[in-house]
Amino acid sequence: GSKIVYSHGETLWVVNADGTNETALGVNGRYPAWSPDGKMIAFQSFRDGNGEIYVMDTSGFGQRNLTSNIATDGRPVWSPDGALIAFESDRDGNDGVYVMNADGTEPVNLSNRLGRDFNPAWSPDGASIVFTTSRYGALELAIMDADGSNVRQLTDNDAVSFRPAWSPDGLTIAFESSVGGEFGIYFI
Repeated sequence: GSKIVYSHGETLWVVNADGTNETALGVNGRYPAWSPDGKMIAFQSFRDGNGEIYVMDTSGFGQRNLTSNIATDGRPVWSPDGALIAFESDRDGNDGVYVMNADGTEPVNLSNRLGRDFNPAWSPDGASIVFTTSRYGALELAIMDADGSNVRQLTDNDAVSFRPAWSPDGLTIAFESSVGGEFGIYFI
């Protein structure tokens, strides 16, 4: 796209991809994510006392809370077709990966397990979600089908591996890790 949305502190900003026209949206939030059609931004905000997921238009107006509950919900990511939003939540007592309709209805826990599952990222074809998990001991990456089935471990090391992101062609996953004792960006 031609614009980038990001958070600095607890404020959301939009800037042209070339770095010009940086504009504060006047919105308290973090972890912003563009909808695939470029018309909406999903983000996490603590304005209600706990982390909730909101959506708004790209100018910061029309803000709606999608996850009004007592849990902490965060790191929203849109499915490639824009119909769903994956997110992390502790609403069942553990950090888990959830999916809901883009209007906030029908949240489903895809993890359903003890431990931590978080940092979800959709594959470009929408068929899979890669995520960070503690289910194998150290923080590792795992992948599952978009319905939560067929979970497979992707990394297996004594280092911390997290924040996965797919390449646009879906052939590579970049992630941050402390392999070798130094944090860096790695690819699988």
